[in-house]
Amino acid sequence: MKKIMLVVTTVVLLAIFVYEGSLAFFHAQTDISAKISAGNLGIELVQDMDKEKITKTENGFQIRSSMPGDEIKDRVYVENKKDHSLYTRVAVTKYWVNKDNEKMVDADASKIKLITEDTSKWIIIDDADNSNSEIVYFYYKLPLEKGGKTTNLVDAIKISHEIKNGEYADYRIHIAYDADAIQSIAGAEAALSEWGVELSVDEEGSITSVVD
Repeated sequence: MKKIMLVVTTVVLLAIFVYEGSLAFFHAQTDISAKISAGNLGIELVQDMDKEKITKTENGFQIRSSMPGDEIKDRVYVENKKDHSLYTRVAVTKYWVNKDNEKMVDADASKIKLITEDTSKWIIIDDADNSNSEIVYFYYKLPLEKGGKTTNLVDAIKISHEIKNGEYADYRIHIAYDADAIQSIAGAEAALSEWGVELSVDEEGSITSVVD
């Protein structure tokens, strides 16, 4: 199999891959998307790319000698910037688009892999039945205190090794991270109102289950 050159362009938290024949170009544009659901709650999405594998160029960042099946380090987490304890979730949307940036509804979004090394503090829900695996929800189990940071919800993005040369030629991969937060006080009620889900919370305030 020929090696693939990946090219990354960064703005701040939206990632786009391109897979084209025997060459693949990896474009990562970051665009913070953090919604505040109550009062002066504030969160920030933070991205940390692997600088050892990425070389800065005048057009952004470039990764060389990667192939389908390789993992591209792209660590993403949430930080609480305000004074209140909160619960946070991140919706990650991923799908294929063509050269004109039109969504390819028949392309298999499950071949875009999100790698989470430590899943112990996240409830991860792949909305496969309703979204063809396009939307994955990450609920952080613990209340996030002032200045607190979550563990990484994503550590890497992987293009499935099942993709063969030419199968997704001229297609791009669109990935967007969208985080929001609710106050942890009366969190179950806030989650039902803001997120439309039922949370079960234990005596220590940790989320134990999420029901849509």
